Amino acid sequence: MTIISYRPQNAWLRPKLDQGWWRWFLTSLAYGGLVAVVLISAALPRQERVRLAYEIAQLRKETARLERQVQELELAKHRLLAPSRLAQSLPQLGLSLPQPEQVLYLTPQGELVAPTPTKNPGGTR
Repeated sequence: MTIISYRPQNAWLRPKLDQGWWRWFLTSLAYGGLVAVVLISAALPRQERVRLAYEIAQLRKETARLERQVQELELAKHRLLAPSRLAQSLPQLGLSLPQPEQVLYLTPQGELVAPTPTKNPGGTR
């Protein structure tokens, strides 16, 4: 006689899932959120400082560029207003050199004085 073991077909039975993973999952999310908050709160001030440092560097560069431009413009102005340059451009401007009797002098006391006419020993002018 042969004994055949009995194995029931329990395909309709499903094992109950372990619900403990929910607690592990929520705990992991909470710790991950806590780590993220700590990292963000530590990184934000540094990021703001770095951004401001770059902005300051750019403003310093712009200031240096503007100062160079001001110097170049001042130099160009002085070149254009140089007495030798003005003397060369008198005919173009329709001007003439002033005569010696038209020139007045300022004394140290602050008075305008006309020069006394002197005779030119070398000849007439």
